[in-house]
Amino acid sequence: MTGLAFCVLSAACATVPQQACKTGTVMTSAEVTTSLGSTFAVETYYRTPDETAVRFLGDAPALLVVEGPFAWIRAGETAELGTDRERRFVLGHQFHALADQFDRIATDIAPVESVMFDGKPGAGFKGNYPTGGTVTLVQDETGKPIGLIMDLPDESIMHVHYSNWQTNAAGDPLAYAIAIEHEGNTFDYHYTGIDFGQGDRADFHSRYPAPDIPEITDFRSSLTLCA
Repeated sequence: MTGLAFCVLSAACATVPQQACKTGTVMTSAEVTTSLGSTFAVETYYRTPDETAVRFLGDAPALLVVEGPFAWIRAGETAELGTDRERRFVLGHQFHALADQFDRIATDIAPVESVMFDGKPGAGFKGNYPTGGTVTLVQDETGKPIGLIMDLPDESIMHVHYSNWQTNAAGDPLAYAIAIEHEGNTFDYHYTGIDFGQGDRADFHSRYPAPDIPEITDFRSSLTLCA
């Protein structure tokens, strides 16, 4: 089911020679406004469900990273281990990766023939979300993603809406706006960059240097970089 969601719409599905040790990556940057009156910027990186990160920029900058079985958080000069909730949070911000690589992130995927989304009937696929809960990828009649329904532990259901489709320089249509509805609040993401590329573990480590946390430094020392 590789490319299940919208292979024909994604730069990640283009014919690109695979480099040794490298796999596809998705990097994004966005400006965010909320119904709460706040604004901030966000950057994301995705290579696999076990190598992904989200960085928040603004009045309260923070970096949240998932690597292997761990999640960790850096705010200012302080770093600490996260929990499964932070793992779900980080992966839950990889909206373009979830649409493009749904079958590589969710498990036990089954087709959904009918689901109401944004007041309209749709269809798609539903699977188990890493570390708990379910996620449904909703598609229109052409198979293009129109949103996500995320039902995660200890959270109310979250709806994610894809919109403002634009064609990038490679000729691939991508969603440059995403609206999240959660607990009566709306978070509008306006993307300034969406890049599908190639990366390896060394690239991930250089982007996100290990914090002074023994579990993370020990984990990295146990790895081979060519993976």
